[in-house]
Amino acid sequence: MKKIKTLIIALLLFALIVPFSVSAEEETTDSSKVNVYLFRGEGCGFCASALSFFDSIEEEYGKYYNLITYEVWNDVENAEFLNQVAEYLDTTINGVPFIIIGDKTYPGFQESWGEEIKQDIINEYNKSVEERTDIIENVKNGIEPEKSSTDVVISLISLALVAGIIAFIVVARKGNSDEKKEKTNIDETKLDEEEIIEEKIEKKARKITTSKSNSKNSSTKTSTTKKNNTNNKETTKTSNKNKKNAKKNTK
Repeated sequence: MKKIKTLIIALLLFALIVPFSVSAEEETTDSSKVNVYLFRGEGCGFCASALSFFDSIEEEYGKYYNLITYEVWNDVENAEFLNQVAEYLDTTINGVPFIIIGDKTYPGFQESWGEEIKQDIINEYNKSVEERTDIIENVKNGIEPEKSSTDVVISLISLALVAGIIAFIVVARKGNSDEKKEKTNIDETKLDEEEIIEEKIEKKARKITTSKSNSKNSSTKTSTTKKNNTNNKETTKTSNKNKKNAKKNTK
């Protein structure tokens, strides 16, 4: 009787443990495989097509990848996590399905993408574990996205352009300042020259005026002298005439 009870208890425990173990095994991923992530919505037709595609290649390619799905329409945490992924990728995710394989993303799903998806899985699988890119793990661990060499070059070019623009503005302003200063100096020089010329003209004008005045005075003096001489002559003549008349009357 005790053996029967022990057997029944063992069977019940086995019945409870086995489904749990199977479920846990399905959720466990093989670290040697590539993680393929699928963000989906319950009832989404394109998401269902994507799931059917991965089921169809499971037999041939299942040894290369782990399929990990996140339902985001009914799970708030998964929806928020998808937003974090979008922020990490610096992109806008407008809907599901959204597939991630290494550093490659697929916004949506089309049957024509099948061969490309399979090739991406193989390419990522052929990399060493250290060389593989796992965007989801990076987001979970708070790892910042690495900038590609192109991004670095673009950043350097942008910085160089900004520095060049700033340098151009500084030089242009300095040039304008020097030009204004030079123009001011030229204007001041011209003003000085004009003042010197005006001063010379004034001096010359004063000299001419003085010369004319002296000439006029000289002319007036000469005229006065001539007039005086004439008057003296007439006086002398009159005096001689009077003397002559006086002698005549005496005789």
